Amino acid sequence: MDRKIRVVEIFAGMGGFHCALEALSLIYGVDTEIVAAIDVNEITNSTYQHNFPETRVVAKAVETIPISFWEDCKPDLITMSPPCQPFTRIGKQNDVSDNRCKGLMHVLKMLEEKVINPSFIVLENVKGFEGSIAHLMTITVLQKLGFNFMEVMLHPYNFGIPSARLRYYLLACRSGTIRHPTSLPEYADCKTGTGLGDYVACVSDSSYDLKDALIQKFLPVMDIVNRKSSHVMCFTRSYSSYFDGTGSVVLLDQMPDDLPASACKKMVKLPRLRLFTEQEILNIHAFPARYEFPKSVTRKQRYRMLGNSLNCKVVLHLLRCLFDSV
Repeated sequence: MDRKIRVVEIFAGMGGFHCALEALSLIYGVDTEIVAAIDVNEITNSTYQHNFPETRVVAKAVETIPISFWEDCKPDLITMSPPCQPFTRIGKQNDVSDNRCKGLMHVLKMLEEKVINPSFIVLENVKGFEGSIAHLMTITVLQKLGFNFMEVMLHPYNFGIPSARLRYYLLACRSGTIRHPTSLPEYADCKTGTGLGDYVACVSDSSYDLKDALIQKFLPVMDIVNRKSSHVMCFTRSYSSYFDGTGSVVLLDQMPDDLPASACKKMVKLPRLRLFTEQEILNIHAFPARYEFPKSVTRKQRYRMLGNSLNCKVVLHLLRCLFDSV
């Protein structure tokens, strides 16, 4: 395009797509203008606005926004991270019967009726979306409208970040062939790199330390890591409240070089453990260094947002693949 690509972020959350688009412009010279970010959550909206004060934040459910808004925005690209609860493995998997699916259904209807007519679409969701009715409806609409599209499942570790966080991604464009991410030189099909050394900090704030009673209760199911570990498990919105499959915790005790952090579970003495800090998780999710939470947002609220967030580096490389089709 010989002009800025106009972007509307739908289900914008804390702004992961915004960060990836900024990096796309800075590193690869793809000129974008984020004309609006739509989300219904007051806390994520305040966090988004805190970091991107120049962007218009629309604090409404997408299905309640009038047609005049879309006529004014005229997006070339829409990005979407629809609510994942209708599809997640630990939820009820009510799919399109879940009220939280209404927004996505409305976007598909607007596409069909040409209320919005983007040239590009990017959608991110959890593993499980790919087997849903909502997914089938999305693909059906794209095929009907003549979009070329690609679907991939990726972890952050596929791009050198030591994090297992499998996500579904859909890239769509009106014309051209979308480059497959496995063709990028940065792509790796396994966990590579030096592990967590660059991501685990020395934290002096003892408020992140876990109480002995909590450690004793959850120790068998905890994923325990240290700086030598190869990767962290996926952080979810329940992190800090529950510890079975919600994210890794950091071992504070020294271990022999030939033993993994998880070996502490077999020690007689109860290990000393702490939570990952919000900043450490931001780094793992590849948010820029300048990103911060407003002081009014509590730690639990921050963990909930981070658990729902995408990985900015993965999305950056997928956007590269999409715009290589132009």
